[in-house]
Amino acid sequence: MRAPLVSAQLFGEVQAVFRSFNRSKYRKHNFAFSGLLNCAHDDCTITAEIQKQKYTYYRCTGYRGKCGLPFIREEELGKRLGQIFQDIYVPDDVVAQVNGES
Repeated sequence: MRAPLVSAQLFGEVQAVFRSFNRSKYRKHNFAFSGLLNCAHDDCTITAEIQKQKYTYYRCTGYRGKCGLPFIREEELGKRLGQIFQDIYVPDDVVAQVNGES
């Protein structure tokens, strides 16, 4: 058996520091597609914002410079993504495996 590289006390202290960094962020809003999409023009993240206290729009963050991607309403984005997912076919045996029905 090998000798430990660090003491048990030091290991515990380091783990406590790591746990303190893993707190979840407070979010005022939970957007449906938040964190799921990247811009097709410059690969930046797509972010959501509320306009006029009731409309949710998605847009490129523009992190890499001005982007030509237009704003898109959440309803329209949902329709477009729904059309893409509608064409996906999952075989019955795969569904059974996912559900644990071997």
